[in-house]
Amino acid sequence: MSETSIQHRNPHERRDVSIRGLLLFAAALAAFLLLSAAVLWFIFGTRQGGFAGAQTLGQSLPGDELEQRDQLASYMQAQNAELNRLAWTDATHQTAKVPIDDAMKLLAAKGDKR
Repeated sequence: MSETSIQHRNPHERRDVSIRGLLLFAAALAAFLLLSAAVLWFIFGTRQGGFAGAQTLGQSLPGDELEQRDQLASYMQAQNAELNRLAWTDATHQTAKVPIDDAMKLLAAKGDKR
């Protein structure tokens, strides 16, 4: 049995982490972060307005909210007008578009005898 056993010169680790490797990693990470910051500054910081546009991101201008409300109101009015009108959906006049309330009343009047 002694012939098949493996003999080790160093049966356990002497050090846990290589200080040189750790310092190299820290230096590479710092270089990467500085390079990334420089590239981002070059891409976004040199434009007109630069990073100043990000300062008003959460702030709305005085007229914006009222304009949005007006736009939403006109959009909803147009959608409701489209839903509440009668129209043909095809050129052969075989299928009609009927408002939902009127369609429910017609279906209730007909009963289940489709």
